[in-house]
Amino acid sequence: SLLKGVEMVENQVLNLFKNIGITIIPAEGQQFDPNFHEAIGYVEDPKLGDEIVAKELKRGYLYKGRTLRPAQV
Repeated sequence: SLLKGVEMVENQVLNLFKNIGITIIPAEGQQFDPNFHEAIGYVEDPKLGDEIVAKELKRGYLYKGRTLRPAQV
């Protein structure tokens, strides 16, 4: 029941963000963009192409199209 409560709070926060214009920056599997992503490390993976984000460490957020916090990848 604790997990369900945490998920409910997360959903409420994400809905609040959506209502005021804050959106999540898509990162994992996306082309690296220094405007939206902050590189923490580099991984060579033959399955992924060059400059494709392998893993997201921290979510990034946009506020009305502007970077509020870049995603750490």
